[in-house]
Amino acid sequence: MTTRQSYGPLGACLISVVLIGAGASLGCTTLYQAESVKGEGYSDVRLDDDIFKISYKGDKATRPETVDVFLLYRCAELTAQHGYENFLILRTDTGRNHTYDVSHGSDPSNTVFEGNLAVSQGMISPGTVDVQYRNDALIKMFNGSMASVPAFFNAKQVMTHLRLKVFGESEIVRAQSGSASDKARRAAGGS
Repeated sequence: MTTRQSYGPLGACLISVVLIGAGASLGCTTLYQAESVKGEGYSDVRLDDDIFKISYKGDKATRPETVDVFLLYRCAELTAQHGYENFLILRTDTGRNHTYDVSHGSDPSNTVFEGNLAVSQGMISPGTVDVQYRNDALIKMFNGSMASVPAFFNAKQVMTHLRLKVFGESEIVRAQSGSASDKARRAAGGS
């Protein structure tokens, strides 16, 4: 019997990102993290025993592809944490938040007010626009296979394939050496 696994539009996009960027860094300093006080990182809300809404919002240096990878990793991680093997992405919502910082070099003493109109003389700079990408997913977690569902992800496989992209090689090596030194310390009778 052949098992067919397709991934739907988001899955195809996310898998393309992973395959195209295989062996390459995501090119940013964005960290995979729980939501910070600035609102950057992942958050999740349990809607039912096996249904969650998961969000990932990047900082202004985070590319949309990175947000997608972090979101998919969080979906897999949360699925495994809750004791499930697989998850299905029911819906996604991608967005951008724009922050405008319009600064100008006008000298207030050179500003003339005429009624509701203010005219400044001098140099005006265009300012900056910061864009923060976010992605939300509604997922259903389950164990075993669902023959009627052609598009699902195996949580362990997703985490294995994306771990290097999410944490980077140095973080994985540090975690592995830390766990090896912890095992050695425990074996020697330390705590």
